[in-house]
Amino acid sequence: MSVDVAAWFAFTGISSLPPMQLLAGLIGAAAGATVALHSAVMPEIFGTNNFSRAIGYSYLIKVPFLFGAAPLSGYLYDRSHNYGSTFLFFACALCVATAVSILLAFDQRRRYRPA
Repeated sequence: MSVDVAAWFAFTGISSLPPMQLLAGLIGAAAGATVALHSAVMPEIFGTNNFSRAIGYSYLIKVPFLFGAAPLSGYLYDRSHNYGSTFLFFACALCVATAVSILLAFDQRRRYRPA
C-alpha cells in the first residue's frame, strides 16, 4: 500500500503527462496485489469459518467508495479547479487504510501469541 500512497501524493505535485502515466502504472501494478492480499488476510484475521461473512462485509463497506469516488473527484475539481485536492484526498484515505491494516495486523499477532 505504501507504493499507492506515495504515488497518490506524487500526483499532487506534477502536471505533465509522462510522469502521470508512470504513476498511474505504479498504482495499477500495486492494485492487483492489494486484492490478493485482502483475500489472503481476511481468514487470518477473522478465521476461516467467518471468511465468507467477513469478505462480504468488507466489500459492502467498499461499495459507497466505488460509486462515490467519481462524483467526489468531480466535486473537488469543481471547487478547486485542479485535481490536486482529489489526489491529496485519495492519498490521505490510503494512509488511513494503511494505518488500519497495520493496527489489525498487530491486533491479530497479539491475539495468537503463545502465552
